[in-house]
Amino acid sequence: MEFRGICTPAITPLDGRGRIDWDGFATILEHLVDSGVNGIIIGGTTGEYYAHSTEERLESLRRAKEIVGSRVAMIGGTGAIRTEDSVAFAEAIAGLDYDALLVTTPPYASPTPRENALHALAIDRAANLPIMLYNYPGRMAAEMSEECLDRVGRSPNFCAIKESSGDINRLHLLARDYPHIQTSCGMDDQALEFFAWGRPPGSVPDPISRPRRISRCGRPVWSMVISPLAAKSCRRCCRWCAHSNRAVNSRNVSKMAVRSAGCWPVRRARRCVI
Repeated sequence: MEFRGICTPAITPLDGRGRIDWDGFATILEHLVDSGVNGIIIGGTTGEYYAHSTEERLESLRRAKEIVGSRVAMIGGTGAIRTEDSVAFAEAIAGLDYDALLVTTPPYASPTPRENALHALAIDRAANLPIMLYNYPGRMAAEMSEECLDRVGRSPNFCAIKESSGDINRLHLLARDYPHIQTSCGMDDQALEFFAWGRPPGSVPDPISRPRRISRCGRPVWSMVISPLAAKSCRRCCRWCAHSNRAVNSRNVSKMAVRSAGCWPVRRARRCVI
């Protein structure tokens, strides 16, 4: 499976008594589809799966698939401390005809790289679906290290990773050493750098999803970071001075990454984009 475009984790609205607001849940899903996202994640961190019972999680997965159908790709979250619980969620997700799984590190357990990989491989064997890994050490207390990625790479189902470590060096590592694993941006303040490397954003819907449909020479505009459209949209993160050929006031984008995005048409314009 090829993960493309925006894959948004759906929030789970609650009513005044702390129960899931199913009407509100349906409204949110319809809004995401109408906004032009390419996929929806049910049971991700944004959906606060950890605060829901097993029954609520399974019901959320069932209702979401019933509402969205096949209009966009559906990705089911399997996060849990116990591998047995994650396997049970994966089997349920496969039975609901989801397109892919989201597999995290077991939170709180602080597994070793080998244990982390064995956890993911057990989920893979149970469902046999395409898998997007979710590297979020700030929440999970352990990173999906190179050893872990090497071990899970033995299965072709591990085809993407949502990178939410906040360490931009991880993007460079993944792009360089794991080109067979598609990389998705999981940190909003690093979106520009991911765009520069041609990596898709992770979770932001409208209005970002709409400009991405425009392409130039077969590449999404949003992967050409310093095209005028992208530069104007990202003015808070980066300013590109075409006269001096250098990025200034940039928090998140490296010069190497900007060059890799194909910036020369802007430089030849002999003007500052912003």
